[in-house]
Amino acid sequence: MNEEKMTLKESVRLTLRAWRFYWKNTPRFVLSTVLWALADAVSPYAVVWFSARLVAELSDARDPQALAVDVAWVLGVTALLTLVRSVLLHWKSVEREQLNWQLGHDCFMEKQMSMDYADEDSQQVYDLYNFIQQSESFCSGGNPNAVALLDSVSAAVFRILGGAVLGTACGWLGAWSIKKLEERRTVRPR
Repeated sequence: MNEEKMTLKESVRLTLRAWRFYWKNTPRFVLSTVLWALADAVSPYAVVWFSARLVAELSDARDPQALAVDVAWVLGVTALLTLVRSVLLHWKSVEREQLNWQLGHDCFMEKQMSMDYADEDSQQVYDLYNFIQQSESFCSGGNPNAVALLDSVSAAVFRILGGAVLGTACGWLGAWSIKKLEERRTVRPR
């Protein structure tokens, strides 16, 4: 069988079409996937942010009460984000199972029920249906590939945005800490 390679533009177009299909038919799946990716990307950055505040307090005033508050924030945020990630991961897996059922059965059944019996029983329709099943099962392309891309692309976007925000925030926190140290004249000249 002579197969033509798909261009990148065509692949992106079909992937975006699949994502629109998912949003239209199973918005809870898309929402659970994106929210889980957001929580998964933000949780390490939040812990780093609160740990940086703790280090800034250690290097600045060393107030025991402020240190206790910062430690409580680090522990509380870590526990809360772990809980949120676990709940969202469970929700995402439930919605993914529902999506697998809907794609495997509802989507094809709806199309077959809307066709004329003569068209459904034709060899061409049977060949197309088999081609869809084979391309999804053997090449791991088609809808399963679009689902995996939704997961990985949303996670990558949130990690990049989280890194940019954290880098800016830590730069601001570092500048603020240096300014406070200079105000107290605790910085030793070199």
